[in-house]
Parts: sequence; structure tokens; C-alpha cells
Amino acid sequence: MLVVAAFLVFNGFFGWGTNLIDENIQSWTNHGSYGSYTQVITAGNVIMTQCIVQNTASATGTCTMGRVQMQGSAGVLELPPLSSVGTAEFHLAAGGAGRSIKLQRFNGSTWDDLTTFTNIGTTGATYTYDVNSSSSTTLRLASPSAALYVHDIIITDYVGSGSITLSPTSQSFGPFCNSTTNDITLTYNTTGTVTAPFIQLSNSSGSFASGTTDLVSTVTPGSPNSISASISAAQAAGTAYRVRIVSTDATPVISADNGSNITINDVVTPVVSTSAATLVVNTTAILNGNLTTLGTCPATNEKGFVYSVTSTNNDPLAEQE
Repeated sequence: MLVVAAFLVFNGFFGWGTNLIDENIQSWTNHGSYGSYTQVITAGNVIMTQCIVQNTASATGTCTMGRVQMQGSAGVLELPPLSSVGTAEFHLAAGGAGRSIKLQRFNGSTWDDLTTFTNIGTTGATYTYDVNSSSSTTLRLASPSAALYVHDIIITDYVGSGSITLSPTSQSFGPFCNSTTNDITLTYNTTGTVTAPFIQLSNSSGSFASGTTDLVSTVTPGSPNSISASISAAQAAGTAYRVRIVSTDATPVISADNGSNITINDVVTPVVSTSAATLVVNTTAILNGNLTTLGTCPATNEKGFVYSVTSTNNDPLAEQE
């Protein structure tokens, strides 16, 4: 089977990968009874335990012709070691409904469960798992709940560390008031593997070394992509906040920050003082107005007065002759 290039999708983001294994069983050696067998493929040796190989078995659903039949509970299909693994894809079917099988990875001494493919039925379907390992990896299918059919096996290499680039590189926000939530949206491009990114808020000094806040984020794919989040109400005031994008990969992919300080202001309650002033003879203006308390953000200084008159002159600013 030839090794070919394929265009892959990783959690909504795109990257080129190479099919290290691309097998449809049609060229494999037939074995008519359950047993332990080794099949040589381009990538190395496939080791089968309690399996039957039928290279002309009928296609079904997404499954092409040819299959390995794995015995319930005891069947194992182990793939050759690979230098790295991106996505593991299997086209599976079964003789009955509701069957399952485990995908496992060898850790050097034993096998770790990566995932369990479930609801495998009589119509072939595609099952995938993003392994995303940059180091040597050996995978196997094991512990089928009942007899299962493996029709197609496609394993890609690991694309490598992805990248996140803000577009444009400088994006400004605010000033904001911390009496309410404040929405921000960053636009960006990616390369390679970038899994489930989110916006991260720096501390009030603009540093991501400590005191960061991971914001619940929503991604909208596009050219460029966009990601949105809200800074919560009551965020501490500061004049040097920054934001950046961080992925949830085992080794996170991190963008540069937004390139511009974000100001978050406290709500300030105005302080009002009153005093009396004699403006002209026999006329007194008394500052006695009532103020409805309002929060302002940022703080501002406002001046004004309300007055009442105690004389026959109704104009407190009129000149007396």
C-alpha cells in the first residue's frame, strides 16, 4: 500500500499530514481460522492475536472490501511502532449492534487505554482519535466486546508544533468598567495542530508569569479565525492588562499578546459637599440640592449647584444698586 499525503482536520483547524499507514486489507494474506498471525506492511509488521483475515469480505458503509475479524474479548490487532502519530482512523463493522473496542498505546511496559470506540454495528462506520504524539508510538485495537471487523486502518504522522498568529498583530480593547462583563474578540491564523484554544488574560501588570485568568472562549473558524470571550465583572482595576491565545494541547501553542494595554477601571461613587455663599446684599444662595448617587467609570469631576433664594430679589446674581 502506497504512502500518500492527506489533508487533515484537527478539532476545526487544518494541517497537512502524511499517512504512515493506509491499509484496506485487500492485499493481506488470508487466514480462515482464529489464530496469531503477522502481516508485513509498508510501515512494518502488524501482529494479530485471535484474528481471521478475509481479504475479499464485502464492503459496508464507509468500510471498503477486505477485513480482519477479531475474536470477542481475546482479539488483538497491534500496529508497528511509528516515529510519531497524529490521527488514528479505523473503519469498523460488526455482526451485531452496540459493540465496542479499545484503542490502546504502549507506554514501554504495559498498554494504556486511549479511548473506547462504541456503538459499532452491522453498517461500517469511521472512528477516529487524535493521538498527537511527537515521539515513537505503538497502537493496538484490543478487548472487543464481541467479534468485530476491521476493514480500513489509516494512521497519520504528527504534524508538529502548531502556531497561532494574531491578525492583525496589534489589537486594542477598552477602556472597560468593572461594573459589568466586557467582551473581547481576537482574530488570528493557525498552522499545524491547534486544539481547543482559549483567551488568556494577563495580570494587571501585563505579565503572564503569574496571576493569569483563562477565559471561557468561543471559536469561529474563518480567514482569519476569531475567538471571543468575556472579562468578568469585578475584575481588579489596572491599566496594563494584555490578552493572548493559548491552546489545550499537551504542549500548549501560545500566541503573542495583543500588543496594546487594556485599561479596566473601578466604579467610583461621586462625593458631594455643600456650603453657603452670600452673593449679593440681602440675597443668600444656599447649596442644598439632593444628588442621586450614580457610579461613574472612569472617575470624573463634575461641578454645579442647586439654590434657593431668601429675599425679594429672585435673581441671586443680579447687581444691587
